[in-house]
Amino acid sequence: ADVVMQELKMYELGDHTLFAICKCLIDAETNLQFCSTFVKYAMLKKVVQLQQNASRYLFTAVQHVAKLHPRPIIDQLLYPLIGKGSNNEVSG
Repeated sequence: ADVVMQELKMYELGDHTLFAICKCLIDAETNLQFCSTFVKYAMLKKVVQLQQNASRYLFTAVQHVAKLHPRPIIDQLLYPLIGKGSNNEVSG
């Protein structure tokens, strides 16, 4: 799943499209590993590249995942954002 998500470059999708895909792929039954991979490759880079406040669609996509599976949001989005260096590099 990592290679597929990385190759799809989902972070380049528009926020509305990302939200729609998120709603289709992530539900209460979604495997945590897949969810973590989705957050890492579809959301992290998009959030890091923000130059202004997140759109309503991006915020709602993150919120959707967080309500269903908070651990991937913490591990794959929040920890990397908190730990990024002054050069805005995020590992992962």
